[in-house]
Amino acid sequence: MENRHIDVSAAPINQWWLVGVFVAVGAVVGVVYSLLTGGTFKIGVAIGASIGGGIALFEVGYVHHARGRWLRRAPLALFLVISMAVWFTVMTFSLEVLPHWLGDVSDDHSLVDGRFSLDRIFQADLLFSVMVGVIITAVMRLRSLIGGRVLFEFLTGRYRRPVDERRIFLFLDLCDSTPIAESLGSIGYHAFLRDFIETLEKPIARYGGEIYQYVGDEVLAT
Repeated sequence: MENRHIDVSAAPINQWWLVGVFVAVGAVVGVVYSLLTGGTFKIGVAIGASIGGGIALFEVGYVHHARGRWLRRAPLALFLVISMAVWFTVMTFSLEVLPHWLGDVSDDHSLVDGRFSLDRIFQADLLFSVMVGVIITAVMRLRSLIGGRVLFEFLTGRYRRPVDERRIFLFLDLCDSTPIAESLGSIGYHAFLRDFIETLEKPIARYGGEIYQYVGDEVLAT
């Protein structure tokens, strides 16, 4: 049997375009929020794009990338701590550092005697930014879980309007899975099966396929 290597890192579902989408969405949200709170158009665009793009970049470039596999498998508490640390860094930079870089010196509310202070204005901005971040992350998680096309069709009500489709089904099954399970043991085989599924998911999604279902050690794709 031919042994072929699959470069998983080169097939991360081609979702870098999502960063651009969330940069644009973040910019729009930032403008609306900035204008409603007495800010300026330029600063609103910059802050919104920075927060939206920063969080999306973390999700696409690390969490959902092969290099972030250890983080996806980490305990939930550790995952949340690391994610919140990244979020706070992105949001603090966007809300406090970026405006000064752009020449906006009218808002020094976070500086008291030269020291950083979490005053009410910053807290309100940070709370709104966290809400936006939660929405971005939720969309990314849902997209990763059920697929971008399925998520889009669900949000647009496609499943209330059934249509006929011509689809190709691909059945992928492990050879000699029983001897493998016996040699690895239950825990080792579970880890092996997880790696097998993760290795297949990315190339399938990269070339426009979708995972229909898992049946034991079998993957059914369309």
